Formats: sequence, C-alpha cells, structure tokens
Amino acid sequence: MIDENDFKNTLQAFSDQLEEEDPKMADIFARLRSGELDETAAMKLVLEAASENPTWGTDIESRALEAFQPVFQVDQIEHMPDRADLLDRWGMEEEDLIYVPGKNRAPMLHPLVQGMIAELLQFDGDVPELRTGRMPEEGTPAVPVKTKARNPVMIGAMLKTASEEVHAELKAAERDQAAALTEAVENSNNLVVKEILSGSMAVSVPGYEAGKAPALREVKVPEAQQLAKLSFKDKQELFTKALTSTQGRKSAVPVIADIVMENLRESKIVTHWGGMPKSGRDQRTAQWTVEIYGTGGEMNPNFAYIDIAARAIARKLASEYLEKPILSNDLALHVRPINMVNERLVGWEAAIY
Repeated sequence: MIDENDFKNTLQAFSDQLEEEDPKMADIFARLRSGELDETAAMKLVLEAASENPTWGTDIESRALEAFQPVFQVDQIEHMPDRADLLDRWGMEEEDLIYVPGKNRAPMLHPLVQGMIAELLQFDGDVPELRTGRMPEEGTPAVPVKTKARNPVMIGAMLKTASEEVHAELKAAERDQAAALTEAVENSNNLVVKEILSGSMAVSVPGYEAGKAPALREVKVPEAQQLAKLSFKDKQELFTKALTSTQGRKSAVPVIADIVMENLRESKIVTHWGGMPKSGRDQRTAQWTVEIYGTGGEMNPNFAYIDIAARAIARKLASEYLEKPILSNDLALHVRPINMVNERLVGWEAAIY
C-alpha cells in the first residue's frame, strides 16, 4: 500500500533541491502544485529537463524515477485488468492466482495459471483483458464479431477479417505513439526512461484495449461464392478458428440463442433474451461441449456444430423444464460460452429462469 504522505514528502524534498538549481525545474513543480500538471506529466518534463542539463548526467534522472516511483505503482494498480474474467473462466478463487515460491521470494502469478493462459493463447492469439502492456509481437488480435451466421466457416472468415483489421489499426496507433514520443525519447540517454516513455506503454484502439474484454466488431460478411472457392484446408482452418477460439464461441452466442428460443417455442416454452441469472434463482440449464486439440486437422469443416449444439441444448432444456416447470409467466434465456481450454473442453451452456 502506498503511503500518500511519504510520497508527498519525498517529492517535496526532491523538488526543493532541484528548484534551487534550475529555474525550469522550479516552473515545473510550481505547475504541479497549482494542478496544471499531474504527477505523470511533471515527471516526464523533469526527465526531459534533466537530460538537457549536461552537468547533471543521469544522476537526476535516476533520482527522479525513484521520487516518482509511486506514480507508476498507482498507475499499474489502477489499470490492472479485471481478474473476474480469469476467475470465472477457470472457476478459481482469488488466492489461487498468487504463488509465493519460497522464503524471501517475490510473489508471482501461479505457474498453473500461467500454463492456462499459455493454453488459451495457443487458440486465441491474444488475451487483451489479461494484460496491461502492448500485445506481444507474435500475437494476433482476438476479436469477436457481430453475426447471425450459422456456418462455422463463415464465422471463421469474419473472425480473420476482424483480426486483420484490428492488427492494422494497432500498427497505425503504434506509429502515431512513436511519433508523439520521439522528441521525449531522443532527449534522454537513460535506458530506463526510454522504456517508461515508449516500450512499456500499451497501445490500444477503440474496442480493443489492454485490461478490457474486446468488443464485438462489425465486419463485411463473406459471400457464399467466396467460401465455396476455398480449399478444404482453408475451410478447415476457418472452421477451427470459429470453434476453438474464445472469440469464435462468443460470436456464436446470439445465433445459438435464436435457435434455442425457436426450438423451445415448439415445446410451448416462450422465452426472451436475458442477462446472467442471479445466484439462487430457479433455473433449468443444459450444455453442449466438445473436445478440441491444437492442430484442427481432425475437424470436418462441413460439421454444422452450431445447429447441432443449439438443438441439443434446446432439447435438454425443454426436457428439464417440462419435468419440473418454473412458476413464472416471464421466462428469460441466457447463453454463455464454455471456455475450459485447459481441459480441452469447449462449447455453450444455456439457462432458462
């Protein structure tokens, strides 16, 4: 926990010393005290001013980083991704996330959790909601799409398009950020400063930001003729992406919900789309899952798993409901993806309540 008084005292002592030595420093700290600058902006100006004074060398830069360190600690805490997604994804408790390897050793993310994230990256390419920095160079954006398509190959093609579009936008944003920071970076020879001002900063675009789940994206729907011309291998790759990726399963939720509601009406069970049912609410649930593997070479792209999954879920829900009806004239339906990638088990679960 950061002690705000200690931070203010350290910063005050640092500013008192520098204000006596350089008028530019005095101006920076005066603007900080007046509220014109926040701590982060003031720190950057201090580092720039220090780099311009050849008599100071890197000594002032190092002391500035030390004095302003709590700014970075606060910033990291405020922008840490919401861990609720990770906990929900694998049914874990908060204490499961942290591992202490031994006496006098720093806590770390539990190795099992690291392994789970590695498994997830194998299929998704990126997990923006679980990182604070920029996407790794070898990563590919994991973007869900708005669609009512029932053809898995078509969904896979849309996912590929969305990923490519976001990747291009991220690259453009990186270029813009680099241009904006060039002057500040080239004014400093301190490697730590360079890292803070450039490499460690996350690059985001609307709908795809570090620390947040990616937003559904609208992309052009591929024409049937385009898909028909694809080779079997290409279809297989797109099919695999739609089924094995978290964003592919998320994208399929609306169409699965529509098919489930349509099938439930045939059993005289009328529902409307609703949010996640609250704990303890009377509900009936059903799920459809399938095992996945890394290559996708075992998958048949002609397998209509979306229709099959939705109809199987609807049959199970109808059976559960008719056996034990819910006493309500207002039934809601919720559908969510099952993302047990660490156990190679994925699919969807639905609940009426």
